[in-house]
Amino acid sequence: MKCLFKNIALFAMFLTLSVAQSNAQLQSITVSVGGVNAVLIKPSKPVGSLILLAGGDGRIGVEGNSAIKIQGNQLVRTRMNYAQKGFAVLVPDYGYNLSELVEYMGGIQKPVTVVGTSRGLLISRKLRAGEGTSDAFYGRQS
Repeated sequence: MKCLFKNIALFAMFLTLSVAQSNAQLQSITVSVGGVNAVLIKPSKPVGSLILLAGGDGRIGVEGNSAIKIQGNQLVRTRMNYAQKGFAVLVPDYGYNLSELVEYMGGIQKPVTVVGTSRGLLISRKLRAGEGTSDAFYGRQS
């Protein structure tokens, strides 16, 4: 029985070290895309890019130290999870130009996928229609 607990403890320690190592390879910075602040989380070798658009009015309060004041949105809260899976993640504040965001993230790693919740999805659809952006995928609104 002691051997079992010892093995479980070693396994848990290994998992903790693996997560710590993957977090150490992530770079989180504030960038300006088209004059709008956004948090960029970038792994060393991204497999693709995600643009996460918050719902509501889209105001999340991106600060210069890559902090976000308003954490209520599910996509905003889970942004690190996507980065830990290997995606470059961009979370813009209100006032963005979707085409500029897609172009910026395409320069980091393609494919670029846009994910929005609630009004974030509606705003992205409206912007896409007005700007002719067609190289991003949109989720189904329920």
